[in-house]
Amino acid sequence: AVVSTQSTGERVGKLGISGIYLAPAMHTRDSWCVALEAGDWKVAYSGDTLPNAEFVAAGKDCDVLIHEATHQSSLADQSAAKKHTTVSQAVEVGRQMGASYTILTHFSLRYQKLPPIVGEIFPENVALAHDFMYVTEGNIKTWCGATSFLPSLFPEQYKDLMKQSGVKESL
Repeated sequence: AVVSTQSTGERVGKLGISGIYLAPAMHTRDSWCVALEAGDWKVAYSGDTLPNAEFVAAGKDCDVLIHEATHQSSLADQSAAKKHTTVSQAVEVGRQMGASYTILTHFSLRYQKLPPIVGEIFPENVALAHDFMYVTEGNIKTWCGATSFLPSLFPEQYKDLMKQSGVKESL
C-alpha cells in the first residue's frame, strides 16, 4: 500500500481548490453532492440524487453544474421511486442555483441511442453529456447549442425514442 505523507488539505491546495462544499445526496446512505471552487471557477456535481435544496445552496452561482438526469420528465414517479432526477428537475436545479451552464448526464439505459430529449425543453445554457465529451470554457456554448440538432443528426434514433416515449409522429 502507498501511504501519502501529505494531508488532504495539502493535496487539495496543490490542485488550486480553494473551496469544497458538500451536501447529502438524496439517494443512498453516504451519498454526497459536491461543489468545488478553484480560482474564479465553481463546479457543482450532483451524483445520483433527487432534487435537493442543500445541494442548490452548495452550488449557488456555479459556473458549471453537472447533474444526473436519469429519466425523461414524464417518468417523474418512476424517477422518484429510484431516487433519481428527471431532465426537467435537473434543469430546474440549475436555474435555482444560478448556474451559468448545466450539463445533464447519467441517462437511464432505456435511452441507449439518444438521451431523453422528447418532450423536453432545453434552455440555451444546457448541454447533454456523452462519452468522451471534452468541455472547456471556449466550447461549452457550442455543446449547449448542439442539443437542438440531435433529431436532425439521428432521425431514425429519434423516431425510436418518440415511439418509446409514446409520442406519435407528426406529418
